[in-house]
Amino acid sequence: MRAWGGRIAIAGAVAGDPIVTALDRSGAPAWTVAPALSGPVTAAAAGALLVVRDAAGALAALGRDGLVRWSRPAPANAAAPRTTAPLVARGTVIAAGGDGLQVLDARTGELVGAIPGGAP
Repeated sequence: MRAWGGRIAIAGAVAGDPIVTALDRSGAPAWTVAPALSGPVTAAAAGALLVVRDAAGALAALGRDGLVRWSRPAPANAAAPRTTAPLVARGTVIAAGGDGLQVLDARTGELVGAIPGGAP
């Protein structure tokens, strides 16, 4: 569960399928989506976007309306599955992927760098 602007975002899985629900200030569901990811997902707020990640390392950014703004597949050299949430700081997303960390522009999803080595 993440605070996200005036909403609460809940990310996880139902029957093994990824699902994200945003609740408005009253607690009523604003929307629910099943992003094109696999299994349970984790989430991090990135301004107007909510970045979700699956255990394989694939990412998607959802807008406040629940629509996908950008997505990235899991790295080809993905290590063992893990459900580490992405981190967001100063317009940058840092996510475990492959044999290290991926560094992405939060607004566009463009890969701007990578940090090799053991990822959490």
